[in-house]
Amino acid sequence: MSEPRVLYLPIKRKWFDMIEAKIKRDEYRERKPHWESRLVKSVKDGVTTPREYDWICLHVGYGPDVPKLWLPWRGYSVSNLLYPEWCDPCEGPRPIHFVIRMRNPQREKPF
Repeated sequence: MSEPRVLYLPIKRKWFDMIEAKIKRDEYRERKPHWESRLVKSVKDGVTTPREYDWICLHVGYGPDVPKLWLPWRGYSVSNLLYPEWCDPCEGPRPIHFVIRMRNPQREKPF
């Protein structure tokens, strides 16, 4: 069996707690080269092919003992934010974001 494909996402504690409580169901990442390289496999003739993952690991800080949540990968969409209160403030018009689906969080590593 191959190693599971995991997308690691650092996250602020307030968002972590809301996702764990199943209040916040999406995580937003601004569409910039850093996140584009992690979420988009290729773009050809205007068609985007997303990268595939098995799991998402949300973590508050870095290191072996930081709080982590594991969620099955459910893909993403692209939007200018449906819930702007659930992301950090920005100046001017809302930028385009990747909206990563957060469902069924668990503390135990599933593999």
